[in-house]
Amino acid sequence: MEKFAREIDLESVGKVLRIEQNLVGDVGCVVWDAALALVKFLDVQKLNPAASETIVDVSGKTIVELGSGTGCVGIAAALLG
Repeated sequence: MEKFAREIDLESVGKVLRIEQNLVGDVGCVVWDAALALVKFLDVQKLNPAASETIVDVSGKTIVELGSGTGCVGIAAALLG
């Protein structure tokens, strides 16, 4: 089966999250665009928490991701601390 990777640059921690997915697959095999947007939002919040009135800080928190994709938001939250 052919695969490709989605890479998300987590600037606030100097890491790149790379998730491979199949070209063809079901719901749990996909990195959804909404997940990428949420990961980038969390990363920007960590970079500059004063830039937003609503600060989302996942540092030291226990997170349960109830998504329907590959889990990239939960993995990114763990990488963000």
